Amino acid sequence: MQVRTLDTPIAHSAARAAEWIDRVRSQPALARVELHKMYQGEAWAQAKLLAQEAASKGYDVQVLVASAGLGLQHIESLAVPYSATFAMNHVDSVATNTSHARAWWKQITSALGTGTLAAATGHRGLLVLSESYAKAMHDDLSALGERGGDLLMIGGAGEVVGIPRIPSDRSLRPALGGTTTSVTLRIARSWLSVTRLSPTQLVPLHDPDSERHWKQWAHSVRREEIYNRTRTDDTLISSLINEMLAADQSLSATRALRRLRDSGFACEQGRFRELYKLQKVAHSAKQRQ
Repeated sequence: MQVRTLDTPIAHSAARAAEWIDRVRSQPALARVELHKMYQGEAWAQAKLLAQEAASKGYDVQVLVASAGLGLQHIESLAVPYSATFAMNHVDSVATNTSHARAWWKQITSALGTGTLAAATGHRGLLVLSESYAKAMHDDLSALGERGGDLLMIGGAGEVVGIPRIPSDRSLRPALGGTTTSVTLRIARSWLSVTRLSPTQLVPLHDPDSERHWKQWAHSVRREEIYNRTRTDDTLISSLINEMLAADQSLSATRALRRLRDSGFACEQGRFRELYKLQKVAHSAKQRQ
């Protein structure tokens, strides 16, 4: 399922969300898979490591996914593969502005999700969110902050009363490694690594001392990266992708994009993934001939 195939214009957010909900509900049960098997890429690899490391520290871990297509879901939930995002200017964007994104989130999570953040999250909760998703979930986050608890948000779009926040910071990528898309999750893993266990209980996810130490470390390693890349047309990018796949059939879209950018070419991630999918299909068909 892809948001781009919806018949309702994007400006009609309520009707469009209703059409999407009907499509999700009409999908055959046999075509559904667990979400943790569906999500791929470096960011989700980091999310899995974050959950494993939290469990190893003694936390009772329950992973929830904030999905633009399904609302709030447990990672073991079943769904048909889909493409939907709160990121703007993407071919499968669910909205063109924050107001419509918030309305979409409320409608989708009410119809398809497991409930609100406040209802689904226990006393302790670590929230790792991109800016676009945090904006869409603003009302949900505000309600969670009002409820309170041992909460911490990594990333997000701004301060939320009742939820301490560590902003994402791309200038930490050289120190943390990986691509810019996984920086927020890597920050969460790094933050969690300083969490201590007392003889009787876990210390809070956030405290002033931890934040002070974090800011000191971040300031010491922060380094802005300047990219001087040449923007290219789809034909050249497709040709470069084809060359990379010919050399390595197992090459993922994430690694291919990184190689492209390392070579000095510029390409927006969503655009690149669409071109990669087309070349992957063409390459596979050629291999079968």
